Amino acid sequence: MMTQININPSTSEDSEYVRQQLIAFNAAHVSEELRHRYEELNFNIKNEAGEIAAGVLSTLCWNWLEVDILWVDANQRQKGYGSQLLREVERIAREKSCDFIQLNTFSYQAPGFYKKHGYQLITMIENAPTGHSHYYFKKDLTYDNVCEIGQIRRIIMVTIKAIELEDLPALSQLYNELMGTPTNEQQMQKMFHYIQQNGHYHVLGAFYNGELAGSVMGIECMDLAGQCNPFMVVENVIVSDQVRRQGIGQKLMLQIEHIARDLGCEYMILVSGDQRKEAHIFYEKLGFKDEKVQGYRKHFNESIYHEKCLIGRRTT
Repeated sequence: MMTQININPSTSEDSEYVRQQLIAFNAAHVSEELRHRYEELNFNIKNEAGEIAAGVLSTLCWNWLEVDILWVDANQRQKGYGSQLLREVERIAREKSCDFIQLNTFSYQAPGFYKKHGYQLITMIENAPTGHSHYYFKKDLTYDNVCEIGQIRRIIMVTIKAIELEDLPALSQLYNELMGTPTNEQQMQKMFHYIQQNGHYHVLGAFYNGELAGSVMGIECMDLAGQCNPFMVVENVIVSDQVRRQGIGQKLMLQIEHIARDLGCEYMILVSGDQRKEAHIFYEKLGFKDEKVQGYRKHFNESIYHEKCLIGRRTT
C-alpha cells in the first residue's frame, strides 16, 4: 500500500527554508574562494531632466556574471546607451576575474545587438512565448595572453567587440595603415550611422590593453540562388604592425565566423592581393581555401587605383 503524499502550498518561510537548503548544498560543492562571491551590479544612465534613459541589472555569482535586465527607453535609442552599459558590466566582470558573462533575450528584443558585441548563441527555445523565441547567450572572457620579457611578466588583454562611434578616430588610423591613403572621417561617420541602422554590417574591433589594434568587417549578403541562404563577405581585415603575431587576427576572424554561423550563412568569402603571401597562409590556417577563381575589379577613380597598386593593399 502506497503512503499518501500531501503537496502543500508553501508559505514565505517555507520557501526561504527550501532556498537556504539548496544554497547550503551548492556551497558544499563550490570552492571556498567562490562560495561567497555574490554581488548585485546595477547601473543606469539619466537624461538632463534626471529621468532614467537606460539601465542594467546584473549579478556576479561565483566565477561568472549574469546580465538579468538591459533596458533602453524607446525614445533614447541609437545613442549608444545600451553599449555603454554593457561595456561597463564587462569591465567589472574582467576586473573581478569572471570567466564569462551569460544573458538571455527574446526574439523581439535584441539578439542581434548581443551578437554584435561578441556574445555567442548557446541555445534557443522556440515558441517561448508563443510566436517568439527565447535566446541564451554567453561571452567567454578568456582573451588574455601572458607575455614574458626578461624577468617582467606582462598581461596582454585583448577584447573583441563591435566598433562604436567613439572608436572611429582610432579605426581611421588603422585604415590609413591598411590602405595607405587618408580616410575621409566626415564621410566615415555618415557611413557608420548607415551601417548601424542597416543591420547587415558587422564591424568588429580588437582592443589590445584598451587600445584599438585590429578590425574586421563582415557583410551579410542575401542570395536568390540555390537554397537562398545568405553568405558573409569579409573586408578590411587589419591588425596593427605594432601588435602582430599575438593571435589578434585569429580572434577577429573567429568572432566574425561565429556571427556568420549564427546568421545561417552558407559560407564566408574574401579576396586578398596576390602579393600578400603571408596573409594567404594565415587565411588557409583558418580553413579558407584557394578555389582558384579569377577576381575582377572595376575602379571608377583611376588615380586611387594606381595609388593602391603602388602601395599594395594590406589584405583585401
